[in-house]
Amino acid sequence: MNTVLHIAAHQPFISTLAQRILSDAKERVPDLEHCQIFLPNTLAARQLRRALIAQSPLAIIGPHISSMEQWVNDHLPLSDETCMPVNQASRQLILFEALKQHRQLFNENNLWQICNSLLQFFDELSQNNFEMDQYSESQWQTQLQYAYGINANTGHDMNHLFHEARIVYTLWQAWQQQTRAMQVMDANTLYQWRLQQVVDMRVSGMHFYVVGFDQLCKAEQQWCQQIEATACVIYISQIVQDDDNAFSQFMHTALDVTQPLTAITEKNTPDLTTLSPHCISLFAAPNAETEARAIHMQTRCWLTEKKQHIAIISENRKLMRRVRALMERSGIVVEDTAGWSIATTSAATCIERWLQCIEQDFAWQSMLDLLKSPFFCTAQLRGEHLKNVFRLEQDIIVYERITANLSRYKKALQHRHTRLPQWHPETHTALLQLLVRLADASSALIISCKSNKAVDTREHLALLLTSLNTLGITTQLADDAAGAIVLQQLQKMQHAAEQSPCNMQWRDFRTWLANNLEQQPFTPKGKPSTVHLLNLKQAEYCEFDAVIIASANAEFLPGRPVQTPFFNQSVRRALKLKTWADEKAGLFSRFSHILQAAPNRLMSYQAEHDGEWMQPSPWLQSLHDYALRHLNINLHNTALHTLLRNEANHDAATQNNLAIQIRPSPIVTTALQAARWSVSSYQRIIDCPYKFFAADVLSLRAEEHITKELQRSEYGEKIHETLRAFFEQRPHLPAPFKHPVTTQNREQAYQHLLNIAQTLFARDIENNVQHQGWLQQWSATAKTFINWLIERQMNWSFYQAEVSAQREIDEYTQLHGRLDLIESNSDGLAIIDYKSGASPTKKSVLDGENIQLTAYAMLMENVKQVGFLKLDKKKTAFSADISHDDLAHLTTLNFSRLQALTQNIRDGHGLTAWGDIQTCQTCDMAGLCRKQIWQSASR
Repeated sequence: MNTVLHIAAHQPFISTLAQRILSDAKERVPDLEHCQIFLPNTLAARQLRRALIAQSPLAIIGPHISSMEQWVNDHLPLSDETCMPVNQASRQLILFEALKQHRQLFNENNLWQICNSLLQFFDELSQNNFEMDQYSESQWQTQLQYAYGINANTGHDMNHLFHEARIVYTLWQAWQQQTRAMQVMDANTLYQWRLQQVVDMRVSGMHFYVVGFDQLCKAEQQWCQQIEATACVIYISQIVQDDDNAFSQFMHTALDVTQPLTAITEKNTPDLTTLSPHCISLFAAPNAETEARAIHMQTRCWLTEKKQHIAIISENRKLMRRVRALMERSGIVVEDTAGWSIATTSAATCIERWLQCIEQDFAWQSMLDLLKSPFFCTAQLRGEHLKNVFRLEQDIIVYERITANLSRYKKALQHRHTRLPQWHPETHTALLQLLVRLADASSALIISCKSNKAVDTREHLALLLTSLNTLGITTQLADDAAGAIVLQQLQKMQHAAEQSPCNMQWRDFRTWLANNLEQQPFTPKGKPSTVHLLNLKQAEYCEFDAVIIASANAEFLPGRPVQTPFFNQSVRRALKLKTWADEKAGLFSRFSHILQAAPNRLMSYQAEHDGEWMQPSPWLQSLHDYALRHLNINLHNTALHTLLRNEANHDAATQNNLAIQIRPSPIVTTALQAARWSVSSYQRIIDCPYKFFAADVLSLRAEEHITKELQRSEYGEKIHETLRAFFEQRPHLPAPFKHPVTTQNREQAYQHLLNIAQTLFARDIENNVQHQGWLQQWSATAKTFINWLIERQMNWSFYQAEVSAQREIDEYTQLHGRLDLIESNSDGLAIIDYKSGASPTKKSVLDGENIQLTAYAMLMENVKQVGFLKLDKKKTAFSADISHDDLAHLTTLNFSRLQALTQNIRDGHGLTAWGDIQTCQTCDMAGLCRKQIWQSASR
């Protein structure tokens, strides 16, 4: 027998259902074990258990609550157990193999899109008890012709129709033959077979409460009707009753599509005076971030009001993840039931980046993403590992401009080690080991990837898993919730490949892998909470104190029909399959029921995106238009806008209440006072004392000798090395020029200098085409340098190059620097600093603003001349040079100033930011100095 229980949408569904169950079983309470409740979602099942406990006067043995599919699979065995079940991955392989055997049916090469669409279509046919086997191919074509509404006598071209019919019919037959031959059956078919079994005494005398009968497929509905002969079946449904509830009347009238809003009169207008002012409201957000903040703010308000069950419902997973982040940041525990695809997790991304490395020859971006993944190494080694990856990024990828290929990375690393043999040898060793590890793990996969041959799927998977084991990624994935699911999915694919062997090319394997990860949901484990993140289906039949329907734009509510390559909506209707109209009606029913399931409701949507207006949901628009036109009520939540504005003002005020930023003038503690000053440090304190403090005292700059050496790939640094090799022997470069340069050997000297440059640039030309341009530029500049050198060597000769020198400033401090070129004559020494770019003027040197030359003069004895040599293809000449008495006077003044500065620091004088325009324009410490703030405060 059967009965039907209608529960009004505005009534508490779970509480009413619990009351009915206890009422039906009052003679058998506390034992409800004979009751089976089919409920489509887990949250509603949890709420029902709590409601039964709360409403029962006694402790009870609860009923079984599950989905129908779960109960049928657990309690109804098959009469024929010869067929072996296969998972979704196996189904894909079986049908993919069939598609390959019938390639003549397809014009396109994307078999996976066809495969997935056909599997879904076959499932729908099975769920609706549609037996295609009863049709011949011609009868099937006639059936589709009728469904399309095409008369054979009208002269319409039916080639496309017949081609579509032939594809589906042929592949259905191939699918059935393949599964029968393999004696396998997928989960959906097994479930349908169980539903078709003769009902035995297992259900006799039981009470079945079937919630949402209209949402069941045809096979499930027929099974329910079959068991009515031996069991009591109670069908539970939600209906709209608007006669005794003001909000239900409002919803029914506003969303009634049978009459236009203009036809509504005062007689059928509901009275909303009994409702609270904010029982329903809308929030139009200018952007996604504001919408997320509004949801967060409204949730906080409701929690303050002691609301116990709050639902945030949306089909927009991107927005929901942002909302979740805001909640967690403010300490609100959320229960995320909706989850997301496992393919979007960092665990799956790690594998994707590894495969991209294989396919893109270890292109730098994919490789760095892989190496920085938390799954690439253990937590104990992560700190040191990331330091090494940083050096790989900065020293090899950035400075050496290597963008792909493990061999080239390794070659550049060796080249760098040759230049810096003493600098952190452990880093060099670690990076070499890392590159070798990547090469070992990838070698077999690369061969498989580059091959155009179809390979057994088991081999593809074995190579992938072996490579992950070699890298150590598998162990890290196993210790992570999402990572464990990724590994489980790979294991399912392995099992599928064993059950259904299939050969495929690399690109097909990649698509298969991506499909399986994309279709696998991931729901993070969390504590039960009063705040739930759900989609519409998961929120159905539940009870809440407050509901937020987010992303209520037309894009998500109701959304758009899924495009499939087979059959239009009219054909689906003729085949008695669900159409977009049916899905849309179901969404509308859930939407209207959920809005009536809580006394407090907010619907948010994004009003625009990148300056383009975004359409709100037509259902939301109907509610707003009806309330405004006929009830004179504006549903837009102005209070929430005010709260968000006040929150922003509060944040700004909190920042403004901080101590007024003043011109910084820090004091250097004894522990931070340096024992060595570089020439660059001296220049920085002259430019701005605070810049010196940030860069040198706090060490917020790169180590100078490392930066200088690692920039060898830059034009200026390569020219320095070329000129040094011209004067003295350098490793792996031609011998220096042995003779003084004169007008007679000008061309010989030029060719020798050019040969050195070509040898030096050859190391990088293969990696960066820009080096070719630099070499051409230097070819012209070298001629002007030789011309300058001929005249120069009439009075001066080479003495030393690239010399490190130092001098005591006082008993506590030392000055050190590196000199590009030192020359000598009978009077003394000359120090030359090469400038291939911008060069300081002589005035700045004489004024004491630029101290580089005079500081160099301090480092050596008997210096008679210092100068900046501007290297230019038009003319090589001094841009600034100081000699003899002027140099001696400037050197004395600068040395005295340097001594005074070091003494002032020891005496506790502040290093005040000067804020002069010229220095600040190129200062990279502006984020610490905050010149704009303290300058504004001083006005």
